[in-house]
Amino acid sequence: MGLTSQPVASRLIALITAISLFGCDRNAPPTASPAAPIVPAPASQQSADEGQPPADVVSEDPSANSPAPLAPAKPLPETVPALVDECRGVMDRLVEEFPANPDAWEVRGRHLYQVGKNAEAKESWRKCLELAPGYVYAQHGLGMVAVREGDDEKAVELFRKALAAAPELKDTVHELHRALVRLGRPEEAIDALRKYIGQNPESTDTWIYLGQTYLTNGQYEEARQAFETANSQYPGVARTELGLGTALLRLGRREAAKTWLEKHQASRDRANALERVERLDEDDLDARMREFAFTLTTAARVYLSQGDMREGERILRRAAAFDEQREDCRQLLFEVYQQLGHGDLALKTGRELLEIAPENPNYWLTHGTLAAVLGEYQTADESFRQVIRLAPQHAAGYSALAKLALQTESVTAESIDFARRAVETSPSAENHMVLAQTLAAVGNWDGARAAVERAIEADPSNAAYRQLLQQIEQRKG
Repeated sequence: MGLTSQPVASRLIALITAISLFGCDRNAPPTASPAAPIVPAPASQQSADEGQPPADVVSEDPSANSPAPLAPAKPLPETVPALVDECRGVMDRLVEEFPANPDAWEVRGRHLYQVGKNAEAKESWRKCLELAPGYVYAQHGLGMVAVREGDDEKAVELFRKALAAAPELKDTVHELHRALVRLGRPEEAIDALRKYIGQNPESTDTWIYLGQTYLTNGQYEEARQAFETANSQYPGVARTELGLGTALLRLGRREAAKTWLEKHQASRDRANALERVERLDEDDLDARMREFAFTLTTAARVYLSQGDMREGERILRRAAAFDEQREDCRQLLFEVYQQLGHGDLALKTGRELLEIAPENPNYWLTHGTLAAVLGEYQTADESFRQVIRLAPQHAAGYSALAKLALQTESVTAESIDFARRAVETSPSAENHMVLAQTLAAVGNWDGARAAVERAIEADPSNAAYRQLLQQIEQRKG
């Protein structure tokens, strides 16, 4: 009956090609499009938008993707030096195994920079650029090393190179701005910020930097406008309130300035309390583990891109252990466990994601889809209802519940209503097809025929739709 008749491995492969999602905005509509890919872009095709890799991973070696017992997790490091040594070992092994892979060298450089090994970081990033000239993250990294070394002219050159290829890199824009200000070139810093804002007008922190630079340059009216824009986007930021108060004071508007400076004092008190807590965390083991969890996740992507699913999985598990709230490593683990045939672990990882982000409808949709694949129909039903609760304006939850009823051969009036709601919210060919199937399941042949005809109108070349129409006509006639 339904999916339960399929072998587990086949069902997991079907799931990978049928579900949505990871890395998407939790406020975006849930979707049933193919799963997002899980590996980093080759340097030659690299996007500057981190976390948006271009290709799925399926190893050519069948044994590399087959279910196998997982090694038990080892204890977490007990000191910061032990943590640094463990992560350094991962990075060194990465470039030993993949010496011709620029992504491997970039990740290693990033980690070495994190732990203050500037010379070694520079060496890794230069190696990366030898393998892939124009690799923007390596250029940015070398720019950061130049900043640490006090060479702002070199930093400006490197940041500009990175931005020429990837103008959307906000951190690079901000670092370029800082270097130019230190060099006494505020007009160039303003130009860089305005160019970025022209394409990204909702970047509040960039508006704040722009306002501060206008103040430094004596352009008080422009500073006021920049700070007001920042405050309209994200109120209550101490730097914005101080900047706005200062600009108004320089413009002679003392009463208005007083109001904003008083607001700044209250916001600064709150910020100072938070900053004290953050300073205490700088050398804290837990804080450093959370920091390194990102680097490990990036290293795991390289292993996955090379088809080494098991080593990628091992490193992702370590990243998840380092940061109990990190989503991206668990998103990748979810997909890796599916490809390795560990459906139970994928479901467990899905539950962890739901605990971290219970308001993300995409996580509920994927969790429910996998539960249905594994025959846990009650869990699937509950998950899909959560999708509807969180995203009632989108079709995914309604369609999923209707499909679940078809899979379990338990179509009811409620199931048909879900199918109709899916069509109402998104009148796609697929949703009309699901409605046709639910109506056919209860013997409503006229309604089923009308629905499948609408599906054919939307997708005339789909043979499955025409086949269903033929079956309906045979049953009806």
